[in-house]
Amino acid sequence: MNFDQLLERRYSCRSYTETPLSEAEIKELIAAANCAPVGSARYMDLHLTVVQDKELLMKLTEALFIRVEQKKKEMEAIVETVESQKAAPMPRDPYYGAPVMIFISHKKQDLQPGIEWCNVMNVAMFIHLKATEMGLGSCFAWGVLESERMFPEYSHNELLNLPEGFEPLIGILVGHPKEEGKRRNLPVDRLGINYLP
Repeated sequence: MNFDQLLERRYSCRSYTETPLSEAEIKELIAAANCAPVGSARYMDLHLTVVQDKELLMKLTEALFIRVEQKKKEMEAIVETVESQKAAPMPRDPYYGAPVMIFISHKKQDLQPGIEWCNVMNVAMFIHLKATEMGLGSCFAWGVLESERMFPEYSHNELLNLPEGFEPLIGILVGHPKEEGKRRNLPVDRLGINYLP
């Protein structure tokens, strides 16, 4: 599969079978993550946590459900009658049934402010693309961790057993998709662009 074919097949999967990933499949994804570019080659500042325990994952959603309820109340107070503006219902499983969630954590640092976000996104994208090449589904998982940053009193990050000084910044769901993703035409005009002489 060449790169354009990979891009045609890449999508955010939000429906997975119950089939677990094999140890070999997980190792392939981790190998791809280790090939991602990292600022100043400081790979020691990144940490991956592979979670397959659904009970543990659900414990990490407490802040997300608090956030969703708060957002729902705020939206209803602003627009009581406009149906299209009301908050969408929260799915019972914010992980969409994915058998694996890979949390990507970064060591807290101020040497290169902001580089941590570039680093974790590079790693996540390499996992995402590798999953696509393997015929797996994957999806970035932002809401759970963003909610814990918004409501730290409901954070359960200690359950991830991270090395001291590390913070989970993003996650990526991976599993076998219930349906094969449709090949899509590659868009060429979605981003704003200007050219300088």
